[in-house]
Amino acid sequence: MTMSNPITVSLELPAAHRYLNIASACIEALVERIEDVPDREMVSYTIQLAVQETCANIVDHAYAAEEAGRIRIELALEGAPRQLSVEIYDAGRAFDPAQAREPDLENAQVRGYGLFLMNRLMDSVVYERLPGRNHWHLVKHL
Repeated sequence: MTMSNPITVSLELPAAHRYLNIASACIEALVERIEDVPDREMVSYTIQLAVQETCANIVDHAYAAEEAGRIRIELALEGAPRQLSVEIYDAGRAFDPAQAREPDLENAQVRGYGLFLMNRLMDSVVYERLPGRNHWHLVKHL
């Protein structure tokens, strides 16, 4: 697949863990269609994991596991430079980046790796609070 125009895919999912694999399947299918991606399986997996971590945090923290919430995910495959951009929106509680702590990598912990992983797996991770909603912008160069 050559890209003269961005390829976009939009999803709107219930804010529940059991639906998040739909986003992963969509990312995998999209990456499969891109020509000449070095280490395609690893690239696909890293994007999937970063999006899963973002959405899991939305379910657990922004919506506090209330299943009435929705998560909107917009994937855009762009050609110059070639990258996959992921926009994620929710209407849950705001996230305060100043409250996020780096995990203690010397001592194992059960939770608290999500934001750390997102930042290590993607080339760019940006959060902003918009009027009435949260917005995450993740980018992976291909």
